[in-house]
Amino acid sequence: MKQPTLAIYGDSISIKYEGGGWPQKIESLIDFKTIYNHAIGGSGISRTTPNNTLGLLDDQDNLHPDADIVIIWHGTNEWYWGAPLGTCEDESEDTFAGAISSAVHTLRAVNPEVKIIWMTPLFRHQPPNMIESTQEAWDTKNKSGFTMKDYDNMIWEQSNRLCFPVIDLRRLTNFSKENKHLYYRDIAHPSEKGFELIADLIARHLKQWYL
Repeated sequence: MKQPTLAIYGDSISIKYEGGGWPQKIESLIDFKTIYNHAIGGSGISRTTPNNTLGLLDDQDNLHPDADIVIIWHGTNEWYWGAPLGTCEDESEDTFAGAISSAVHTLRAVNPEVKIIWMTPLFRHQPPNMIESTQEAWDTKNKSGFTMKDYDNMIWEQSNRLCFPVIDLRRLTNFSKENKHLYYRDIAHPSEKGFELIADLIARHLKQWYL
């Protein structure tokens, strides 16, 4: 595949930043023909989250039949806003599980050959909406009673059921409480150094799998 076209759907971690977020930095690692970036700050993917990606996909202008690769990076704000988790067979777009299924089917209907990749949520040390906590998100229950671990596990379950690969950035980045001052600009968003590592990891997987 020469000069692939990439479409990105995600939250604030995938928008453009001064100094360069990962979508900007990956351009120096892979020669993309086009990058469509539909990331929205504070968003999730399910209908129960603000500015959600499923609502975005309702607009044909946000669907790209020419995209060779689609990267979806959602899950962290599902946890933050307390979106219902659902089950793998769930068809409700109000749940995280159902929203994953709906997004994958929608994108494949536009282009059956598109390569869809999901990425796991990063380390996050912040209380979810309406909850007081000083623990890491991985172990902290949100207002719906789910931890970040629950949403992470659902990504893997849907990966197996719907046949799309996952880049396990939570583990591969090695971000943690002990080194967050090196890789984060705040309690939830990577710094430029963090984005450099993220872009490198994503580029390596894309080259290994599809390029």
